[in-house]
Amino acid sequence: MGDARQVTERFIRHFRNVPAARSGVCRICHGGPGTATSTQKPFETCFSCRETTALARYTNHVVPISLCAYGDLLYRIVARHDEPAPESAFPDRSTLLAATVARFYQAHSACLAGLAGGAFSLVTAIPSTRASDRNPSWHSMRPIVDKVSTLRAFYQEVLSYTGEGASMFKARKPAENAYVTTTGLHGQRVLLLDDIFVSGAHVQSAASALLRAGAVIVVVLVIARQVDPDFNDNSAAIWRQALNEPFCFERCCLCGPRLAS
Repeated sequence: MGDARQVTERFIRHFRNVPAARSGVCRICHGGPGTATSTQKPFETCFSCRETTALARYTNHVVPISLCAYGDLLYRIVARHDEPAPESAFPDRSTLLAATVARFYQAHSACLAGLAGGAFSLVTAIPSTRASDRNPSWHSMRPIVDKVSTLRAFYQEVLSYTGEGASMFKARKPAENAYVTTTGLHGQRVLLLDDIFVSGAHVQSAASALLRAGAVIVVVLVIARQVDPDFNDNSAAIWRQALNEPFCFERCCLCGPRLAS
């Protein structure tokens, strides 16, 4: 993979800072919540998170590395719509995303462990649900994690996609039985990896399976959190702020500056 800093610096202008939780920023996914008409104050959580946490178990802890918007270059690469062009200054998809994860984790492993209440004992990822992928439960994050030495030693593929919940996922809703674990996870602190967070339906369904299997906590690390700047005023404000400030790997949504409400 080479030096993570060197790889990511070539792509740095395509990353966007993720705001810390505050009024106008969802406390779970860091997207833009709506505003209550009765109080004219933003909800604590966005509409998607209120929908996707309608499960017996779910996680409150989602940490995106960067924001992205539909159609921008980071979105197209992370969502596997594009591979960086061979003649471009950017490396291949797995190398770029591995460098992104490695650099962020090096800077913020303490932030993530603090959220978990201690060191992680297991790193895992959400298996693919795409019918076009090579086989059911293929782990698209595996080529990325294999290049991140600090995570590779703790990585196990413990989640399997059951095939249930496809219609729920299509409607961007969670599915209680979409994933199962291949082993018990009693007492484990789990770092759950995914490439992109859109509605959170896959993330929360996977977190539910891990918690049902005995995990004591699940912290989700996603490379990109997609936002729609046209969805509401708070989403627009978050995106506008992200466009107007330089991205910095040394800050995150847990330790970064809290923006004025």
